[in-house]
This record gives sequence, C-alpha cells and structure tokens, in this order.
Amino acid sequence: MMFKANSDNKITATASKFVEGGVKENLELDRIELGTSKNGNNFIALYWKDLSGAEVSKTEWEPKMNKGETPEILQEKSDKLMKRMHHMLVKSDILTEEEWGFEVTSFDALGKELIKRVIDTEKHKGVKVRAKVVYDKNNYTTLPAYTTAVWIENMTVLETEMRKLSIDKYDRVEPSAIRQTEVNPFNNENKATATTEVTVDSPF
Repeated sequence: MMFKANSDNKITATASKFVEGGVKENLELDRIELGTSKNGNNFIALYWKDLSGAEVSKTEWEPKMNKGETPEILQEKSDKLMKRMHHMLVKSDILTEEEWGFEVTSFDALGKELIKRVIDTEKHKGVKVRAKVVYDKNNYTTLPAYTTAVWIENMTVLETEMRKLSIDKYDRVEPSAIRQTEVNPFNNENKATATTEVTVDSPF
C-alpha cells in the first residue's frame, strides 16, 4: 500500500446551491421527479432553478387516510394537493386551463401524467416565474403549502398579487436560536407558559 503526497490529493467539490428565502424572480421549472422515500412514502417533487443555477424544490407527498379519518377527508387532502399543482403549473402559465383538464385514479398516475404533459412536451422551457421561497420547519427552503393566497406567478405580471403572510418564513432560524427556545417538558415551571404550535392550512 502506498500513500502519495502530491497535487492529486486536492479535493474538488462542487457546492450545492440552494435558493434562499424571499420573493424570487426568474425561476424556471427544471424537472419533475416521481419516487418513493426510504420510509416507503410516495412523492412528486418539482425542482425550480434561478438564473445562477441555484435550486429550490416543492415536494408533494401521496395523501393517506390516517386513523379516525374518513374517505371525505382523504379526498379533501387530494383536492388541496391538486390546487397547489394547479398554482405551480397553470398560475405560472406553464400549462393552460385546457391542458390542465385530466383525471387519474392513483398518485403514481398523477406523477406520470404531469411529467408527460409538462416535461416530455417541454412546456416548462423558457417560462420564468416569480415565487415565494420559504423555510420549512427543518430549515430547508421550499414553496408554500397553503392554498388560500397567491405564491407563484408568471414574470409577465407587472403588479404582483403576492403579499407576505405572517406564516411566510423568509429567514433561516439558526440552530442556536432554536435551542434557546426549546422548553423542557419535564419542568413544571414551563407548563403554564408553554404554547402549542398552530399549523395554518397544512398541506393536507
């Protein structure tokens, strides 16, 4: 075995670039991926890039009926998912309302249909959008999950319809700041002041 100290020892790495939080312009849909996580959850991920090549993704997970829920609740989750997809692909002018009109009966079929209609036809090429990029609870940037306000639009829109909401998190929270706000669940003094985090218009 030989250990050679020379110029070949240099590490060449390309740092991954991610779009930071805020209202970003000139984003373009790069790809749509359909897959399964290591935990067995199915997803459809839409990847957007800015002019520098920095990337932000929006992942939609297959809706599931949890214990105690009804088929109506599951359908409501699916409807909200489709509203977000419509927002990303029609509000952005990638697809027209006519091109959006279709029905499928499975999550897998939905992913394949979107790839066929958008990526395979290259409908996404050259379409620039303006979008809110927010931080999720894990401090990763993504696009919003709510369906009650505008968070993406074509760059041809001169007067933006987007307004920052109180739940839009544009700034990354440093780990040290998160630790300072953690409450010890076993400390009785904290019980009276502990607050419950409220999720507004969750994805499902």
